[in-house]
Amino acid sequence: MKAVGNKVEVYIDGAIMSGLDALGAIALGAKAVFIGRAYLYGAMANGEAGVEQVVEIMRTEFENGMALSGATTIAELQKNGARLRI
Repeated sequence: MKAVGNKVEVYIDGAIMSGLDALGAIALGAKAVFIGRAYLYGAMANGEAGVEQVVEIMRTEFENGMALSGATTIAELQKNGARLRI
């Protein structure tokens, strides 16, 4: 995001396997994330119910991460940013 600023929207497609992965991407400025692989794992494991479980788990992880970060809005989350563990 530092490199492109507001010139383009950034979407993350790949490596999002948890709500915290999504939270980190959004905190760093991504407009949205795609959860295709996690979605497919849920579908393969338990069909429609599996997909619903995956979405619910990721939503809960995202919400818990927001609460733990102290941010109450996406704008606040993005203002605070995130650190990458390398």
